[in-house]
Amino acid sequence: MINELLVPTMAEITTIADIWLQGNLDAHDFITADYWQENLESVRQQLPEARLFVARETATGPIIGFLGLIDTEIAGLFISSEHRHQGWGQRLIIEAKQAVPQLTLYAYEANTHAINFYLRQNFVISCHQIDQNTGFPEIAMAWRREISA
Repeated sequence: MINELLVPTMAEITTIADIWLQGNLDAHDFITADYWQENLESVRQQLPEARLFVARETATGPIIGFLGLIDTEIAGLFISSEHRHQGWGQRLIIEAKQAVPQLTLYAYEANTHAINFYLRQNFVISCHQIDQNTGFPEIAMAWRREISA
């Protein structure tokens, strides 16, 4: 089940931040773990400002993944390790696509798994650049809803 958290509780923010940290540690082993751990508190503070979509196995179950939107940018999409590769990320993307007419995001070039996932979701690569925070190359990607005639 996917739903939008309109007023997240502190417990939900903590769960989402924990999923964010573990997801980054797992997906970005080319960046030191210290970088992610040092940014955890900042992310925790910024999460309530984002539009948060969460995945749960049941309506009252624990959060197992999330997608955070800032305007139309996907600022984060992470699934807990035990629930990856089960379609939760795709379901979160579908929900975000229904909420806004276009989406953008940035993915590290070394994270080919994420890039391929987004390409399968009909995102296109819009440019290559360097992430100013880490110095690693990243790819900007975009999706736009097609207007039917």
